[in-house]
Amino acid sequence: MTFEESLAFLDEVGQSGICLGLDSIRELLKRIGNPQDKLKFVHIAGTNGKGSTLAFTSTILTCAGYRVGRYSSPRVFEFEEFVQVNGENIEREAFCRLAGNVKDAVDSMKKDGLGSPSLFECETAIGFLYFVEKRCDIVILECGMGGRDDATNVVDTVICNIITSIGLDHMGFLGNTLAEIADVKSGIIRNQAPVCIGRQEPEALSVIQERCHKVGAHARLVDFNALKVYPDLEYSGDGIPQIRFDYKDLKNLRIRLLGRYQLDNACLAIEAVRSISTNGMTVRGDAVREGLRLAVWHGRFETIGVNPRVIIDGAHNPHGMKQLKNSLEYYFPGRKLIGIMGVLADKAYDEECEMMAPLFEEFFTITPPNNSRALAAEKLAETLKKYHPKVQACQSIEDACRQARAAAGPEDIIMIFGSLSYIGEASRTYARIEKELKASGY
Repeated sequence: MTFEESLAFLDEVGQSGICLGLDSIRELLKRIGNPQDKLKFVHIAGTNGKGSTLAFTSTILTCAGYRVGRYSSPRVFEFEEFVQVNGENIEREAFCRLAGNVKDAVDSMKKDGLGSPSLFECETAIGFLYFVEKRCDIVILECGMGGRDDATNVVDTVICNIITSIGLDHMGFLGNTLAEIADVKSGIIRNQAPVCIGRQEPEALSVIQERCHKVGAHARLVDFNALKVYPDLEYSGDGIPQIRFDYKDLKNLRIRLLGRYQLDNACLAIEAVRSISTNGMTVRGDAVREGLRLAVWHGRFETIGVNPRVIIDGAHNPHGMKQLKNSLEYYFPGRKLIGIMGVLADKAYDEECEMMAPLFEEFFTITPPNNSRALAAEKLAETLKKYHPKVQACQSIEDACRQARAAAGPEDIIMIFGSLSYIGEASRTYARIEKELKASGY
């Protein structure tokens, strides 16, 4: 298939919406040879921090000399980024060829009177085929949503499970309390593989530990008392800001992912690779150090401009917004903050607006483009005005970026945040505006 035909196929299966349960994905994988059974996995579930923990873990293992696949969602910058090997996106030729294999299997399912797999299930199958083709030593696999009924939970060759911080999100699908959501997410714990557990509320932690006990899996918690953070940002030789910290016996570690919450994710990744080391894979301390330093995860408290400093962050639920708020207060006390905000209508945006409003000098709201779930900029502005007097709804991302840029001084901070679905476009738009301004001598 051509790239356009592959996209058309995925768009067609995407019309079926979210499909929870494993029957469809199992049937699809059986018809393409069960590629997942030829791989080893680290399986990650949680509400926030999954992608960053995936980035830390996979980069450490790459630095240790392994061929590492990683599967994540949602996309932020490039279509092919959902499937990577050693940090490189799936090649377009391979994507089209493997999408054709999956389409053939889907067509045969339909011919046999079975329902069509979902978009996420088809993309998961493409990923598994690619990882086998590339002879990956290990795959870091991120749940799409939930855990127990997520398409990724079809894998049986897991050598380590990771549960990142759990909060209230996707409540229409996963439950209305932390305990209910934790029960669904801890459903990835199905064998005796060790389980590395990030920072949790007691209600969620109790459920996870109970699940570990039930299946005989060793629970390995991050020891936050063993974390020491150095107070000031440091800068590498190329000017990239870094956080320096110690964790247990590892001293003077550095990460480029700046949100304060990233320290939790980095420590969780350390625990994961140490668990993996007990399963026949050697990961030395220098690989841990180098992997942490090199790890990147675009769209999470990422600086994309200076003078003024421009930061993008895909915080998209109250738990993520709280972490973003803590980071802004810690790194930029007393600085003027200008917000560009866009969210989805099915999120707890009123609570998020109330939480974030006191930090900012002014807001520009946008409607995330090309997303049927997007909340209109006008509706978001109306909500923000309950908590902040200076809010303006904008007609486009470009309009918001230009107005924020005009309102900001060189020492101010422009914070672009909310739904991950528009963060990539916002980054590209702002870069283009900055290039125009420099070309004009501004």
